[in-house]
Amino acid sequence: MNSAPSPSFLFDLDGTLVDSVYQHVLAWHEALQSCSIDLPVWRIHRRIGMSGGLFTKALLESRMPVIYGDGRQSRDFTYIDNVVDANLKALTVRGLRGQVVNVATGRRTDLLTLLRLLAAEIGRPARARHLAPRKGDVRHSVADISAARRLLGYSPRVGFETGIRRTVEWYRGVRR
Repeated sequence: MNSAPSPSFLFDLDGTLVDSVYQHVLAWHEALQSCSIDLPVWRIHRRIGMSGGLFTKALLESRMPVIYGDGRQSRDFTYIDNVVDANLKALTVRGLRGQVVNVATGRRTDLLTLLRLLAAEIGRPARARHLAPRKGDVRHSVADISAARRLLGYSPRVGFETGIRRTVEWYRGVRR
């Protein structure tokens, strides 16, 4: 089915989990379509898991994480619970078909801040190995979540710092 959601936002997890999660997302998507439930178009901005996952794994393994560029590039990181919350809200709203809804926090955080907070939570120094910036990387990215607020009554429930703590807890649990 060509309208199925892409698993690309899960690429930072290990392969088995990606397959398992994607199969569940695909089944959910197909079930909703078979019930004629309107499906909005979601744009999920950076979950903490992408750069945060790589940084967290490196810090927990006493390695230096890699930052491409100076680390001042910023992203709109959101915790996965915010994405789940937006999806649950969407199940109760009619007329969303074709609407573009950004699911994020609406605020930017630079990579150096992300690294500093993760390192503090883990108890390691906030040092990174800096490599040349990657071609095509966007310097700053922040989502406009006004459509999510207006159409879904969405507001991020899990803040950035809480998301950092929960991310580290999750990675520590996986390593056991």
